[in-house]
Amino acid sequence: MIKNLAALNAVKRPIEPHGNKIISDMLWSDPKSDLEGWSDNLERGISYYYGKNVVDLFLNKNEFDLLCRSHQVV
Repeated sequence: MIKNLAALNAVKRPIEPHGNKIISDMLWSDPKSDLEGWSDNLERGISYYYGKNVVDLFLNKNEFDLLCRSHQVV
């Protein structure tokens, strides 16, 4: 489980997302404006939706001002 930036930075790269639940969750989780917390991502059939409060908690915990979200698996 990745609980902080040090754990994220310790992930060996490159890494295949297939079969790795944590990496898949980081790639395929989607924001949902009307949600508080987390819920299953039924549209994708994988990973989760997350609400603004989850982003705010992450930003505050890590002393960030901005989170840019993007993904592309090649």
